[in-house]
Amino acid sequence: MSSDSNPATETSANPKTLAKSLSRSLEQRPTQDELISKNILHADPTVAPALQAARDSLKREKLAETLEKKIEHRPAREDLEAHNIIHAGNVAPALQRAHDELRKGQIVDQLSDKLAARPAREDLEAHNILKDQSVAAPLQAAKEALEKEQKLAQLNKSLSARPDADALEQRGILSPHKE
Repeated sequence: MSSDSNPATETSANPKTLAKSLSRSLEQRPTQDELISKNILHADPTVAPALQAARDSLKREKLAETLEKKIEHRPAREDLEAHNIIHAGNVAPALQRAHDELRKGQIVDQLSDKLAARPAREDLEAHNILKDQSVAAPLQAAKEALEKEQKLAQLNKSLSARPDADALEQRGILSPHKE
């Protein structure tokens, strides 16, 4: 034979070389678990390969039908937004959390500014916006009635001491009235 002869014909001619080659191939062969993990073999060796393909096909069809039903019964986007499951707007989902945190920070800043600018309790009490809290709530109405009565009495006293129009004309405060 020539030196550039076919190795396949040499191994087929020599049974020892063939046995070694077969032995080496069997040692390098992947295990059953490796073949299952690579999805070459199926996990259930008790089912015939022809039935495994049919079983897998049925599983895929069942999964597709289940997904179609779930998609048909999926709530509308508006419902999901109303229940705060997804956010309205044009912010990418990956940026949504940062957007929400920024928005909350802005609201906190606005509230802090408004709280800092609000008038003091004393100012609100002085302008009769808030009631005086030094009196218990059940007595508040009685206190207000008493203050009103005192103001009315003071007004009546001032009106009774007021000079009449003739006296004011004589003092030059009021000009004479021509009719």
